[in-house]
Amino acid sequence: MRQFTARIVRLNALANGHVLAAVAGPLPGGHAAGQFYLALPAERNQSAHHYLRLPLFLESFGPDGMTIELPPDLTYLSPGDELDLAGPCGRGLILPERARNVLLIAGPAGPARLRPIADSALARRALIVLYSETPQSLDGLSPEIEARFGPAHLSEAVGWADAIYADLERSALSDLQRRLRDGAANGEWPTLPLAFALLKPPMPCGVGACLACAVFTSHGWKLACADGPFFDLLDLEL
Repeated sequence: MRQFTARIVRLNALANGHVLAAVAGPLPGGHAAGQFYLALPAERNQSAHHYLRLPLFLESFGPDGMTIELPPDLTYLSPGDELDLAGPCGRGLILPERARNVLLIAGPAGPARLRPIADSALARRALIVLYSETPQSLDGLSPEIEARFGPAHLSEAVGWADAIYADLERSALSDLQRRLRDGAANGEWPTLPLAFALLKPPMPCGVGACLACAVFTSHGWKLACADGPFFDLLDLEL
């Protein structure tokens, strides 16, 4: 993990109200899908309510900068403002070799946090479907990604997938987990795909020291900042 300062060069407000920030600076040399950064406004931008670092998830990463999603507490920032960043944090994702059909499931926040996974899958020449119960903006996503919206498409998409990556609120993750288990039990899907869920508890330290991000699984307690933030959905106690 490195600590460094990056400058916001551009902001992009999405249709769902979320804000993406393009940042530049002495960025780390590498970043794996599934990792994140911890942020504070640089000293000249700090206000009294910013004491703990906030997790920022990448939308894209390149040699000249990266695009990150700003949490609500940081959406007041403007181009030219600086962020004190630490990272990358978390365990990077490695797509399973068997994952030739990848299903991305996005919630109200949209698909931005799933884009690094999509990029990794496309580099492997995998086929990708983006699913959401409601229509989503596809800005920034490759035209090779097929989008399907509406509950009627979920069963077909799950049956097609080798691997699922979901960015949903906890209640929706619980519903998906139950749907997968029930479908397996009644023979709807002869083989369940691998399923991973993005969890976003408070993660102020990034190294597992504060225990604020503890997650209970069928294998005991895990730490989202060190063992996650993606977890096997069927292992989670939701």
